[in-house]
Amino acid sequence: MKDRTTRDGTAGGATESDETAPSGSRVAADGGTKMGQESDPTSMQAGEDYYRLNGLRVTVDPASMRAGQSTDQTVNGLRVLTDAEAPTPDIRTTYYPTPMAAERDSEEVIARAMGELGKPVLLEGEAGTGKNTAIMHICQRTNRPVTRMNFGADTTVFDLIGEKDLVGGDTVYILGELARAAVFGWTFIADEINMAEGDITSHLHAICEEVGRRRLNLRGTGRTLTDLPEDEEWDPEQHLGRYIHPEFRFVGTANPLSYAGTSDMNDAFRSRFIVLPMHYLEPDEEADLLIEETGVDEDVALRLTRMAESLREAHRRDELECPLTHRELLKTVEIAGANEEFMDIEEAAHLVMVGHANLKLDKETIRDTITAEL
Repeated sequence: MKDRTTRDGTAGGATESDETAPSGSRVAADGGTKMGQESDPTSMQAGEDYYRLNGLRVTVDPASMRAGQSTDQTVNGLRVLTDAEAPTPDIRTTYYPTPMAAERDSEEVIARAMGELGKPVLLEGEAGTGKNTAIMHICQRTNRPVTRMNFGADTTVFDLIGEKDLVGGDTVYILGELARAAVFGWTFIADEINMAEGDITSHLHAICEEVGRRRLNLRGTGRTLTDLPEDEEWDPEQHLGRYIHPEFRFVGTANPLSYAGTSDMNDAFRSRFIVLPMHYLEPDEEADLLIEETGVDEDVALRLTRMAESLREAHRRDELECPLTHRELLKTVEIAGANEEFMDIEEAAHLVMVGHANLKLDKETIRDTITAEL
């Protein structure tokens, strides 16, 4: 069993003082001006504030949304940011990177792609292989705020980009998740991106271009965000809301095409990404994680993870349709109790894992494997 160090992280909270502003308003950090009743009473409804962001009226306070500033410190080539008010991930369990190539692991390769290369990343793998966890962990270590959006048939352009709205006689722009990330310098996770409809992914092509060529149209405003010209230095007071924030990163995750609702990505769109495969942990590492999460006995954890590996191998041979993920192992221990005080671990495994399967043949395969290996 491997002994690894847990990397905890907390959200930063540095406060910045207000700068000189016109009477009745205040300038929020990074170029946002709060519109108060004294300066413009027609700009708000009772109890609601709006903010000017270099010509845009938005419903979020830029001071609480901005990413921190870049520092000289790096993690595998990705720069660490200073503390800011925007929340960053807070993962409290150990992260176990998986092998990639040439003795490099997932943490090293993903961070290099996001940092030194500045490329959008697409993580492909079965459910439960830690695709989102990997990104959250890297962003925690580098102090980067993250927003995650689950894609599906019901995803709309409003969810993604946003739109104008008329409130109290004033036009404001409601930022979608992607637009908010691009404006304020967050990492955007397009979760299960290959479940999105074509009319949605078409809005992602331009933002996933090479740095220097990226664009994001804030529909209805006449404004298209682009990368800051190379000969200019980022100045939030001038550039926030006019250009794509230099710390903005785009990461997609995708399940295999065998999953319901998934579709093959357009070749032109897929070619914009560095595509990286994600795999399940080795049984001993997954057992370590399960012990850390639940306090279950080491012997029980190893029996569960080795059985899970057998079922995953059956899935790879197309003998089992539904993959067995770490979530099913976690639920099994939670049902049984860490000391099997509620029920025997084998009975809990039958309850959780057999119930997880849809097909009769899958249920039989899982039931037989549990009986043989637990």
